[in-house]
Amino acid sequence: METVGWATATVAVLGGVVLVAGYILDQIPALSAKAERAITALRRVQAAWRDSEEAQQREVPVPDDKVERPRSR
Repeated sequence: METVGWATATVAVLGGVVLVAGYILDQIPALSAKAERAITALRRVQAAWRDSEEAQQREVPVPDDKVERPRSR
């Protein structure tokens, strides 16, 4: 009779493992779609950040002697 108890417990545990594994595997497509959208959004932010840094580097500062100042009267 002791073997029946262990067999029942083993079948219950294996059933639980299969149930949890099935649930997790069902979530993978949804999670991968969310991860794909997140990665795309991060790449857009990174590209925008890089573009703004390049724009700042392209701005050439005007030397002080070239700046027009109002003439004093």
